[in-house]
Amino acid sequence: MQVILDAVALHWDPIALDDLRQITQLENPQLSPQLKRLYEVGWLDRLNAYEKKGQAYEISERFFNIWYLMRRSSRRQKKELLCLTKFLVTLYGEDLNQMGERLIQQGVTHRDHVSMQLAIADGVKDLELARKLREKSYKELFDLSRTDASILKDFDIPGKVLNERGKALIERMHESISAKAWPEAIIICEELIRLNPQSPAGWNLLGTINQKLRKYEEAEVAYRRATELNPTDVNPWNNLGTLYQDHLGNYAEAEAAYRRAIKLDETDAAPWFGLGTLYQDHLGNYAEAEAAYRRAIELDETDAAPWYGLGTLYQYQLGNYTEAEAAYRRAIELDETKAAPWFGLGTLYQYQLENYAEAEAAYRRAIELDETDAILWNNLGNLYQDYLRKYEEAEAAYLRASELDLNNESSRINLLFLYRDKMHLFDKAKMLYEAMDEPKDGKDSYWLNASLFALYDKNLGIAEKHLLQALHYTEGKLPPNTQDDWWRFAAVSINLGYGQAILEVLQQNGYDVILRPYFVAIQSLVAKDSTAFLNSIAAEVREVAADLAERIKRFM
Repeated sequence: MQVILDAVALHWDPIALDDLRQITQLENPQLSPQLKRLYEVGWLDRLNAYEKKGQAYEISERFFNIWYLMRRSSRRQKKELLCLTKFLVTLYGEDLNQMGERLIQQGVTHRDHVSMQLAIADGVKDLELARKLREKSYKELFDLSRTDASILKDFDIPGKVLNERGKALIERMHESISAKAWPEAIIICEELIRLNPQSPAGWNLLGTINQKLRKYEEAEVAYRRATELNPTDVNPWNNLGTLYQDHLGNYAEAEAAYRRAIKLDETDAAPWFGLGTLYQDHLGNYAEAEAAYRRAIELDETDAAPWYGLGTLYQYQLGNYTEAEAAYRRAIELDETKAAPWFGLGTLYQYQLENYAEAEAAYRRAIELDETDAILWNNLGNLYQDYLRKYEEAEAAYLRASELDLNNESSRINLLFLYRDKMHLFDKAKMLYEAMDEPKDGKDSYWLNASLFALYDKNLGIAEKHLLQALHYTEGKLPPNTQDDWWRFAAVSINLGYGQAILEVLQQNGYDVILRPYFVAIQSLVAKDSTAFLNSIAAEVREVAADLAERIKRFM
């Protein structure tokens, strides 16, 4: 339609359909519906063509047509508006008010229409009408800028209007962020950047929102733009570090970004905490991780996060359980609303300190703080099943975990062990297993259970086949997230009288070497004298095997 409007306006005099077809190179089937639409919405008037068949068309607002002719060459917008205003006042005088009132009721589809409105606003004598026309025009310019950012550069919008628009957008964006309405937030943030493309804070915020929307490449671009606009700002560098660490898996770049942030401001605790997490979770540099966490704590003694990170480091990597407990407790003192340190305490009491009453209390407190976290319920179920022998409570916990996360197979696998091996609800266990598909994670657990079902059916050949399938997915080491299931498998196999048969399968396929501590642990449990047997094994293997044997016995 823009092509047609352009042709009609530039012709100035009413233009017949044949002439319009020649100028636009459009055929009648293309022209007719568009002309009809332009007439219906009020942009064109129709007249009887002079000395030609059919009708002729002209722009309905004549002052706009004249102004359109004036704008054929490039010029500054202020100058063109001034010229048009003088022209309109001279030509139309008092009629401008009536035209302005009419324009208030009409929408716009092009920047030129807005220019016309602003010109009339400068010419009308009614100050209230002028104000309304300007407000309408500025709003329409902001709307049009969503598809053409150059509009905000081409029009001289008053700074006060831009500031008010910015404040309104910031308020709306904060509301969207509070409501976690990220798609809406990013639209608002992009408009803020159009208002001020040189704002590093705007680009940094755009990166954060893109990260929330899992648009990680877009987030990286936005953060990088923020660092270009203000190379001394710590925030985008720290955010880049987190993005590279948590989502893009680029740990070298993550370390470099954190180090850059620290160089810019050595007193900011955030990049030190990020660096500690990077060293602990991905780079395996535990001494550096501890130092980074400690530095973050020195810089901000009120932040619970580095204390929690320190707790996990002491618990899982450094084996300092007293310090781990103290770190978790300190994190809780600093922020009683977070479930994570209570969960950390629960796992510490359950698996390392063997204080099961305290573990239960910690899990229960974590659940009070975040009752929608399936992992908390799943761990509570494990505590009830494997340590406290509270099978009905374990069942309830696993079922709740499954309700909260339909994609979490761990709770269903654990429930399967519970039904079959502890509650002896074999049919219920079988139905649960048959309803499951092989999961993306924990494939070894899936096939271990298939092997156990075969052992219950006294079908050793099928059991061996499924066990080898499970072993295939271990890739030569027992995965940390499914180790408990391997202890359970060994315990149930021994209880069913198949301990020696399992050892033979492992030995025949080389797993007596690949998984030697696990193999020796099972050997010790089927031996007449476990202690004497373990004393015949090299100390390096003996200590680990003895520990595994104790873990397996908890499931027997």
